[in-house]
Amino acid sequence: MVTVAGPLVASRGAWHACVLVLALLCSRAAADAVADFYGDLVAQPSKLARSVEKKGMIPVERWDDKLFSFEPFHHWVMNSSIYRRQVPRNYPMSFPCGVWVNHHYKFVFIRNRKAASTTVTDNFDKCHYKNADAKLCIEVASLAALKERGLDPADMWRDYFVFSTSRNPWARAGSSYDYCSTKWARTSGPC
Repeated sequence: MVTVAGPLVASRGAWHACVLVLALLCSRAAADAVADFYGDLVAQPSKLARSVEKKGMIPVERWDDKLFSFEPFHHWVMNSSIYRRQVPRNYPMSFPCGVWVNHHYKFVFIRNRKAASTTVTDNFDKCHYKNADAKLCIEVASLAALKERGLDPADMWRDYFVFSTSRNPWARAGSSYDYCSTKWARTSGPC
């Protein structure tokens, strides 16, 4: 606004400047509010924590490497991205469930990507290590290894304590992006 000899006279340019400043202030406040909303959302714990009951065994073909088939996921990716065909929204499993077992303390750990699963497995010896403590080691569960021990998979799932880790989906997505952008980042080439 421009003052001319006492009365206020608004020039067209001054009004545009005021509107622009107000718009910028409002958009900044809105951006801060959105950032606070998502920041608060990521800080929340998963609603799955402590609310899931054990209902039975995960089918063997979903966690045994020798029985798991990558073909359904491969076809889904090819059809959806290369051939641009209509595909179901829920894609098939892309990797076998990471099922780890400790037979001494009788527990099963189901790995969940980007949810501290490496931290859990790193706190135990791996049973295939030369000097691994049999009480404190974990191994990837397989049908062959269970048969070798004389264990029925259904009995193991029923009798052992089964646990997993979960993570807020927003934090998990951010961690996945960070992992992929740092571990798989290309410094040259088309992608």
